[in-house]
Amino acid sequence: MDIIIKNGRIIDGTGNPWFKANIGIDDGKIVEINRSQIGSGAKVIDAEGMFVAPGFINLHSHSGLTVINGNKCENSLRQGLTTEIAGGDGRAYYGMKETLRDFIKNLLKKQIGYEGDVDWLTLEEYRRRVEEKGIGINIAPFAGHDTIRKSIMGCPSDYWGGYWKRQPTPDELNEMKKLLASCMEDGAFGLATGIEYTPEVTTEELIELCKVVAQYGGVHISHIRSEGAFLIEAVKEIIEISKLTGVPVCINHHKACHPSNWGKVNETLRLIDHARDQGIEIICDMYPWTYTEINKIKDRIPIDPNLKLEEIIEKLKDPEQWSKIKRRLKDKYEKFVPELNKVVAYPLVHTYIAYSKSHPEVIGKNLEEAAKVLGLSDGWEVLREFYLSDKGDTRVAARMCEEDLITILKHPFSAISTDSCCEYFPEKYGPYHPRGWGTYPLVLEKYVKIKKVLRLEEAIRKMSSLPASFLGLKDRGLIKEGMWADIVIFSMERIRNKATYANPYAYPEGIDYVIVNGVVVIERGKHTGALPGKVLRRN
Repeated sequence: MDIIIKNGRIIDGTGNPWFKANIGIDDGKIVEINRSQIGSGAKVIDAEGMFVAPGFINLHSHSGLTVINGNKCENSLRQGLTTEIAGGDGRAYYGMKETLRDFIKNLLKKQIGYEGDVDWLTLEEYRRRVEEKGIGINIAPFAGHDTIRKSIMGCPSDYWGGYWKRQPTPDELNEMKKLLASCMEDGAFGLATGIEYTPEVTTEELIELCKVVAQYGGVHISHIRSEGAFLIEAVKEIIEISKLTGVPVCINHHKACHPSNWGKVNETLRLIDHARDQGIEIICDMYPWTYTEINKIKDRIPIDPNLKLEEIIEKLKDPEQWSKIKRRLKDKYEKFVPELNKVVAYPLVHTYIAYSKSHPEVIGKNLEEAAKVLGLSDGWEVLREFYLSDKGDTRVAARMCEEDLITILKHPFSAISTDSCCEYFPEKYGPYHPRGWGTYPLVLEKYVKIKKVLRLEEAIRKMSSLPASFLGLKDRGLIKEGMWADIVIFSMERIRNKATYANPYAYPEGIDYVIVNGVVVIERGKHTGALPGKVLRRN
């Protein structure tokens, strides 16, 4: 045998209690699980005192972008991941027409500094390229709704999402369905949508596309239409699409943003339960952090996109210049809200401080709340202060609450995800969120070990067999003979997430070994340099 793992406490991924046994791996597969001694192996891993679990599977990822030019995927592997989806939010970098080649090329240069040719269009061409370059984890690709729409209807902006200001013609919709079918023929797992980013998209369009997915036995993953004021309506919409098409659906990174919506997840989870009682196959995934995507404040609320940061800071130092800038910002963002009977600037009330080097006393507060703490007149003055004191580097985001997070985490049909990607020069290109480095260790350390929100075996089920079952991965997600050897070996005694909003790129402790397709990629907490990952095909 190639590898023997002995003396470990095996958590098989089903949710059943752990049991002690030895595992034999040969030719990439688990070939034997036995409580007694098994044959000799070229490599023996003594897992005494540690847990052996299926490799973790991430249902919401953006790694389809960052693996294009090859990637060790160290941040993902070091937290136990062995498989991630691609195409999250409907943003796939494959399964496209020639008309989208320049758009993708420009995005790649901007997002990861890639300046080579986009010498692929189809998923199959993308698969060959990525596997030739080499990747550390497996990728489960989805067809991207935004990609398909832009390929057929054109690009309304130079980034993902946008407003087309029209619906597809019947001929365009047929072309979209053909492009989706082609991607499914190439082994896509289903359709990924980011409805909130393409708000003009109708339910009827999504139903028509999901009918194509149904023909191939695929699934639908979705960043739904709203995670705020219309969260409940958005969940009802996604359930209706699944009901009418028969396509299983996963609500990605399920949450309720902004304090006025906290608590709504109790109702959305009841809707999910009721849908399942009616025979509708629906689950959700979530990440264990109370901030959404982290941005630098200079990017979330830009002062002037035509000026360099140094030039903006000089203008902000000048009271007269600042007065003009503030007036322009107020005119742009301040709106009268009849329901509240007052003027509101949503960037000030929906932007929360996750990290500030100069003003740690306002972490967790929005810009309006921070004004009171700092003794400033309003949130616009706080914005100016952060530009000047943190040089625009203050980390900000929308916010959720811990109670909702725990409610979703405890739900039996919620999986764990990161909404991040395999790292690719993160200090330069981002992301700035610790979820890409510490999500799974955080669940194990905080919500299993310390708070005891979940049993260990249940947490592992949410990280492995639950997402595998949803994806239709019949040969991954469990510790079982005949399965691919995607395995993580960790110590609950030493498990520790070290990634924070102040230091997001810190690797965790306590995850000693990660095996992908029968190859050791993390050994004693270090990357071996092996690149055994594959771009998977739908079973």
